Amino acid sequence: MIIYPIIRVHSFIYTPNATNDWFFVSDNEPSDCLTCDEPPAPPRRGVYIENTDIHFVDGTYTGSTYGAMVDWEGQLGLYKQLLLTPSLLGQHRLIDTFYYHAQSGLIGQYQEVDAAIANINQFPAPLESDIEDAWESFQVYKDSFENHIAGIASIENANDRLDAYRMADSIRSAGLVEYALFLGYKHIADSLRDINIAEALELNDELPVNDILQENRKTINRIYLGTLAKNITELTEEQFEDVSAIANQCPFEGGKAVYRARSLYTLREDRSFNDSLLCLQAEERQAKSAMKRQGSKGNLSIVPNPARDKVQIFLPDHQEIDQEIILKIIGTNGQTIVHRHVRVVNEVISLDVSQFPGGLYTCVISGTGISADPAKFIVHH
Repeated sequence: MIIYPIIRVHSFIYTPNATNDWFFVSDNEPSDCLTCDEPPAPPRRGVYIENTDIHFVDGTYTGSTYGAMVDWEGQLGLYKQLLLTPSLLGQHRLIDTFYYHAQSGLIGQYQEVDAAIANINQFPAPLESDIEDAWESFQVYKDSFENHIAGIASIENANDRLDAYRMADSIRSAGLVEYALFLGYKHIADSLRDINIAEALELNDELPVNDILQENRKTINRIYLGTLAKNITELTEEQFEDVSAIANQCPFEGGKAVYRARSLYTLREDRSFNDSLLCLQAEERQAKSAMKRQGSKGNLSIVPNPARDKVQIFLPDHQEIDQEIILKIIGTNGQTIVHRHVRVVNEVISLDVSQFPGGLYTCVISGTGISADPAKFIVHH
């Protein structure tokens, strides 16, 4: 059995040869073990299309503050799930259409790279069996040799001690044969892994990039394939600079690649990242951008989105101010969560959503001189 290094990062476990995914939340405390049990597999989903799946492909999140990240990561996950569970196809027309378009589109290309990375340490079953058998056989000879050597001290007769030495040497020789076999099989596996890495790198280099989410994923794939995939645990200055730039992003903006960057970051420096601050800075930038966009085509702007505690609802520009309007918040099931008269000051409405269950909501406003299309936002605690 080939032993690959395991790196524990806070509540995340990184195990290159244990599973197809890089990250799992674990209940175990971090430890310095050289080899650890495989983390538990993530819970399997049901065999039916869920409402969230449909929202990923019908544009529900498009245009919201973090809609690009939600759409991108959601669609990647959905496409992977459809590949793993073909029975999900045929249940909903939108999902089927998404799947067939994704196969030849960006989602399919990025999933192909993810699959190539996941298969880096996948070897033919006979080779894996030979490696494991040779290693276990070597361990048996090694333990037997050590037991014989330990027992020689208690043998008083010189001839008996000589016989024991000869037996130990015979066991040692047989053990070295098995160890040589193990190294030979391991060399074959290492060569196959190098080929797999080269193929994954080639696929990754060919990926098109249209936004920060794709740029982050492509960059982290490249660095991972050049380091940990090869059991290299040191980053070059250029690699660390790229990793640091991504690790210090708000995950809602930069996607899952941000967490992967943070795992790579610990190869150089062990530190934590304050997502509350990082995402607040991102939300402030988005709020400024939203204010600049006020009035374009009569749209509402809601910041932050997703939200945890409070949101600010920016009315379209050139609307009458300092007046009372009707504010309605509607849940995904069509139920009205909020229906109240509010006073608008400087075209901004503040709303506490800390008690809202997590999910998707629609904001509707009405009043004299007010003209604005409904806007959607997400509550995520």
